[in-house]
Amino acid sequence: MNTRTVYFLFFLLSAYSLSAQQTYTFDKALVYKLSYNPDTTNRERALTELMELLVNDSLSIFRSVMQAGADSVNKQYYLNGENRINTGGRIRYNLIKTPEKIIYLEYIHNFKDELLSYTESTSIQDWNISDEEKSINGWECQAAELRYGGRLWKAYFAPEIPIMDGPYKFMNLPGLIVKITSDDGTWDFTLESFNQNVNKQVEINQYPTRKILVMDKKAFYKESDYFQENRLFIEESTGKMGFRTEEEREGFVKRFKDYVRSNNNKLEKLY
Repeated sequence: MNTRTVYFLFFLLSAYSLSAQQTYTFDKALVYKLSYNPDTTNRERALTELMELLVNDSLSIFRSVMQAGADSVNKQYYLNGENRINTGGRIRYNLIKTPEKIIYLEYIHNFKDELLSYTESTSIQDWNISDEEKSINGWECQAAELRYGGRLWKAYFAPEIPIMDGPYKFMNLPGLIVKITSDDGTWDFTLESFNQNVNKQVEINQYPTRKILVMDKKAFYKESDYFQENRLFIEESTGKMGFRTEEEREGFVKRFKDYVRSNNNKLEKLY
């Protein structure tokens, strides 16, 4: 059994433990700029967030830079028994990647008590590598295309960087993915910096006593999207949110519906 397999199996065993809490050390840190448009009805709206890819010889982690900082605060809230959360950035998931598997982890406040997880195989990433070449931020890159998550993606990878990884779930090209863009241009990840000599420790599970709920991927998105699109009404019906007057409620409902309508462009279009 090789080292990659040992690390992956060890992570799986700890992920399903009730007290799962594992720390990994990474020696390479890459920062990608995520540029995206969350609203299909307003193509001028653009948001950005810095995302980090941490790599060692066995696995990698992809997450929001802002959310990584918020996680330590949230852990303290959790240990103190406080029912609140520091949201950090807009992107709140953690991805743990090996050459064979991708594990998605996210805690959604007031949705479920557990840390939510699903796993998918990297084998579904069937890349089509072309002869097109392009220089991006000083890196000589080659183009490749992939259909994934209901979209067509075009990536540029650098064969001179022997890291078969990239932003989000994208990986297993013969070189580091420097840039990848959806066919409609509303989602783009571009490499901003690459530090090949770091010593960074990351605690995978910030909630050591919180159970992990393993879900089917499509069920996770269907249930969590329903919750996010109806969150105000769900929290009102369970007593977690209240209003002093009907006028106040109507104002909240209008702003909430506007928010839902303006955040309709998911990275993965599964249904």
